[in-house]
Amino acid sequence: MNIFRRLKSSRLVAFSGIVAAGLLLIPLGASTTFATKSSHLSGCRSDPVIFLSNGNMLDLSATVNTAESGVRLVTYTVHIPTGVKISRIQYTQGFLRREKVVAYADDTLGTYDSATDVQTTRSGVAVSTTGVVVYKSGTKSEMASTSGWSDQDLYLHFVG
Repeated sequence: MNIFRRLKSSRLVAFSGIVAAGLLLIPLGASTTFATKSSHLSGCRSDPVIFLSNGNMLDLSATVNTAESGVRLVTYTVHIPTGVKISRIQYTQGFLRREKVVAYADDTLGTYDSATDVQTTRSGVAVSTTGVVVYKSGTKSEMASTSGWSDQDLYLHFVG
């Protein structure tokens, strides 16, 4: 009985040591994985915020997997509800004179669409785009995202 307790106790200690060592390795592996994924997604970013006459705001962004010098032009084509106008555009970060917003007031009430086209110096560059519509009440917002390649229209659709 005494030998069984010692054997069981030593197995428990050994098992605990293995689990503890494994737990120490998990954060190291997780941070290494995160660093790898982060560097894969690195690149440059464009982020215009479009303020609308109806009090709503459209925040668009594009992340391009290349250096900023590899981006020729980022075009955001937005379709906003009929009768709504753009009050102002704030470029929060981005490509300094290499991004533009083209707007059409031709959507139905409460509907917003955007197409993001990123032109780069080489083809096949990974691009992801995200958009958020923040409604004037501040209590509701919608988010959409998609990904694709440079020289390809990436579409987002919002219905309020």
